[in-house]
Amino acid sequence: MATPNPAHYEQLATQAGHLLAAIQARETQIENLGAHVQHLIGGTATGEDSRMLGIVRNTTTRMNRACSELNRATTLARRAAAEATEQARAEAQAQRRRER
Repeated sequence: MATPNPAHYEQLATQAGHLLAAIQARETQIENLGAHVQHLIGGTATGEDSRMLGIVRNTTTRMNRACSELNRATTLARRAAAEATEQARAEAQAQRRRER
């Protein structure tokens, strides 16, 4: 069986981490915008304004879930990289033993 490439998993973890940071930054901006709008018109929001505030809350909730999943994906990719590294070490040791 071919040994998985740890660098591939590390690259995936890094990419997921970058994406996570970008989504978190946008989520914070949207959340701050929603809070500002809520402060300005919250008590008087009706119709379209009220729906818009609901959409903003829904969007930040979904972004937060996406961040949780990306964080999980990053953790799993790093774990896979560690396991692949360990597997490569074990296979290299086994190969050296066979060559003796």
